Amino acid sequence: MKINGAQILKSYDGSDLKDPEGKPVQLRTIIANALNSTEKDEKQTGEMKIKLYQISLKFYESDELDLTNEQLVLIEQRVAKFYNALIVGRVAELLNKP
Repeated sequence: MKINGAQILKSYDGSDLKDPEGKPVQLRTIIANALNSTEKDEKQTGEMKIKLYQISLKFYESDELDLTNEQLVLIEQRVAKFYNALIVGRVAELLNKP
């Protein structure tokens, strides 16, 4: 599925979501942060780390990228693990847009 990583996430009121410095939050930033985060006791194989890195890298190589269903599921799982309901919902909307 084609995804635009430069899309700006929206707040509940439809305004651009901003980071603490006041910059609009892009989809690619949320996804890269989620893919590169780990919980305290989380164990990841080297193979999984490489997979997460490769997906993250794709978001910075081009604004438009093509992701497999497996990659989309992995992204949604990681975002759900590390972010709040607003972010999870907005990311799901952007990843599942027709």
